[in-house]
Amino acid sequence: MVTPFLADFPEDPIMVLRAGWQFLATYYAVATIVVFVLWKLLKASRFSYSKRGRAITSAILAIIFAPSEVSDFFLFNLPGPAILGLVLLLLALASAEPASPSAFSDWHAWVSFLGILAVYILPLLVTFAIAYGVLSLYVRSHAQVPSNA
Repeated sequence: MVTPFLADFPEDPIMVLRAGWQFLATYYAVATIVVFVLWKLLKASRFSYSKRGRAITSAILAIIFAPSEVSDFFLFNLPGPAILGLVLLLLALASAEPASPSAFSDWHAWVSFLGILAVYILPLLVTFAIAYGVLSLYVRSHAQVPSNA
């Protein structure tokens, strides 16, 4: 049987966005400024010329910018970064598992668990793909200059 607090999660994303768009806008504004400053200070564009560097940079950008719902299941449900929601979900599951280990043997719990993970994993994957594509276009438009030129 699915526990009551998991049955109502995730809430309607439109309602969550209407109630907490200020938090998401503030987070993205600060994150964009920090990423832009670090991109310039570290000359991070040099990492995007190899496939491995592009993948790592895209993963970092996905962790920072992937949107989702951040919730503790009881007190709040706000729009925010998917990685924070995933971490809170994993912490909640780790603390709930010792209390009732038989809950994980029920297939309803696994279906709910996979649905909840899709709320966090899917935005991370989509944001990674977008970031990797943008970095690939960036590399194509900015030819790498040889170091001895």
